[in-house]
Amino acid sequence: MALRWVAAGMIEANKGFRRLKAHKQLSVLRATLQARHNRMTINPVAHVTRAA
Repeated sequence: MALRWVAAGMIEANKGFRRLKAHKQLSVLRATLQARHNRMTINPVAHVTRAA
């Protein structure tokens, strides 16, 4: 029954969805965010200032 409710909610929500104007640039955004995530994951404390 929960799956039915979720499906009904998605169908109803679909009526309010709109296309993004810059949808072609989402791949560039994704690549940039992935690169930043990779930099932060490799050395997560590199950006932290050490106390004296």
